[in-house]
Amino acid sequence: MNVHEFFSAIGEYYAAGFFLGPNESYLQRSANAFVFHFARAPLLPYNGTKLYPVGAGSIYNPDNKQVYYFFYPHTHAVRHAAGKDAFQQLMDKAAEANIPCTGQLRNAIQRATQDDAFRVTFLRGWTHAVINYERILTEGLGAYEKRIRKNLSEHDEFNFYPPLLKTLEGIRFYIARCEAMLRENNAGKLADVFRKMASEPASDLYEAFVYYNFFWFVDDRDSGGRMDAVLEKFPRNGLSDDDIVALFRETWISYNENGAWHATFSPHLPWLKHAMKAQVGLARPGSSVLIDDETPDDAWNVIFDSWLNGNTNPSLYFKPNYYKNLSTIWNVRKVDYDGLSFGGCTELMIMGKSNVGSTDGDLHALEILTTTPFCDGSFDDFNNRFMLNIREKAWQVIRRCEAGHEMAALYQPNLIRTLFMEDCIDNMGEFNAYGPRYNSGLIGILGLTNTVNALVVIRRAYQGKAPFTKEQLAQALEDDFQGHDTLLAQILAMPKFGNDNAEADSLAKQVIHNIADAVLSQSRPHRTYIPFINLFTTYAYKGAYVAASADGRHAGAPLGDSFGAVQGTDTCGPTALINSVTTPDQSEYLGTPVFNMRLNRDMIATPENRQRTKSLIMSYFHRGGLQIQVSVLDAETLRKAYENPQDYPNVMVRIGGYSEYFNRLSKAVQLEVIKRTEHTLS
Repeated sequence: MNVHEFFSAIGEYYAAGFFLGPNESYLQRSANAFVFHFARAPLLPYNGTKLYPVGAGSIYNPDNKQVYYFFYPHTHAVRHAAGKDAFQQLMDKAAEANIPCTGQLRNAIQRATQDDAFRVTFLRGWTHAVINYERILTEGLGAYEKRIRKNLSEHDEFNFYPPLLKTLEGIRFYIARCEAMLRENNAGKLADVFRKMASEPASDLYEAFVYYNFFWFVDDRDSGGRMDAVLEKFPRNGLSDDDIVALFRETWISYNENGAWHATFSPHLPWLKHAMKAQVGLARPGSSVLIDDETPDDAWNVIFDSWLNGNTNPSLYFKPNYYKNLSTIWNVRKVDYDGLSFGGCTELMIMGKSNVGSTDGDLHALEILTTTPFCDGSFDDFNNRFMLNIREKAWQVIRRCEAGHEMAALYQPNLIRTLFMEDCIDNMGEFNAYGPRYNSGLIGILGLTNTVNALVVIRRAYQGKAPFTKEQLAQALEDDFQGHDTLLAQILAMPKFGNDNAEADSLAKQVIHNIADAVLSQSRPHRTYIPFINLFTTYAYKGAYVAASADGRHAGAPLGDSFGAVQGTDTCGPTALINSVTTPDQSEYLGTPVFNMRLNRDMIATPENRQRTKSLIMSYFHRGGLQIQVSVLDAETLRKAYENPQDYPNVMVRIGGYSEYFNRLSKAVQLEVIKRTEHTLS
């Protein structure tokens, strides 16, 4: 028995295919892995639904027992088991299957688990994408085969197209297996669509839903992009509104049960109301709407109704402000603007045409500030030293990201996305090797508003405008404010970003621009690096290792959770908050700058208040705001959910660009959510 046969015998079909030809190129080995897996892996169960698959589960890890399998962020994934490395997990599977693995075979398996393809240490973050659903649905897989064969005939000296063709054939064989299973389960209509899916485009709305859903699973359950714009191209053919809601519901169940990501909607297409109705009670996807000045009242009411009913979806993005900056920040052609969508939590993408290193790296502004020692001289001297440290760290982070992308291009080709991302096939470029039309890396800026608040205090201390000296401040920070109660109270009383305070906001504008420039200036010809602010649920543990900071934050305490004010420090109302967060140029953080607001229910409870709230939101956008996400929950409900989680299983909140059930958050993050200011109309 050789390595390939061993992996096959224990049901590790992806790895078995990968080690079928160990001396072939990584591109060909990846194709072998897909084909071997698609031909042999168990199918996900069918439960009589209108779509297939529906619910939790990966087609690449259907039994949730695979040690090696395809996983979209980094191509290969290794299953983690407590206290067991990959080799030991394989030995356990062999023992369960009564397959002997000793001597030379055991040594060969151990060497295989150390193969570069499986042990690459990635120096970059998570890579989300939105594949070209429109082209898949409107042209069909048969057209893809023709394109690949045409390019193969013209460039047969390169070993690029045969692996693509082989992967495509594997997908089509898998579709045929699904069709056969569906027929056995008397799902005749659905089986007919699968038979058509193997070669032909979709022809009506039901088929479009089936295709979209299936290829979302093929892409391993990432993001849906502009789903409505694609669906709009297909006739209903008798589907009622209730039918459409039911199809969305099955789609969203899969998103929710797989912890999946984003879907973007236009307020001018009919699908928003169906999608939001279908999402009641479901935290995922992170639905969003591309708001503009012509957004009709009906769409606003769909949005407000969803928020009022306890759903924190959708978030809102102002399309004109993105369109105004896509070419200058990311060199996007105007012809591709309509592909604007978001993947993962809220990361900027061009549907079907972009590879975005969605969380390529972090630039921890507050950590850099707390490790920049006070110096003799002026505040400007200190601030210049701080900014030099920011630029040095930005250079280090982005150099590390570049190394990660280079390793991915060499060792971890993603053939699924190479197939279904524009320009890869025609320009003979693999997804991770700059094949897509647009390539970028997003650098998360951490602790930004804490940094602004801290610099206000530090500047006052340097300028003699604080009731303490910079030496006294330095000592208090070293002592984590223990024994410095008066000084801490004085700090907490100083201006905070988010209150329309000229001192804080002018400093914020300068600092936020300089940090953005430190990232944007590191862009390469082949990849644009863009800063963004999206702390997910990480703002608690990203603060856990940071020393006490001059904004009055204790050592190890959480960071601010968004581009807005640090939780609970915005005390002057929603208009003041909006004025502050639009003083800096948000376009420099096009990646996106997530902005959290918690609204009182009264703000959207009546038609009159809805108009006032709409005007408030639009004033934010007209002042340059890019994105806003809203939670309509009172602190009392959140406190009850914190204390008695079993009684509040479906309470949802917005976290770093997506919705999440409150009970799934750590206790530390829950407490930070409770601290958020609840805004009302004055």
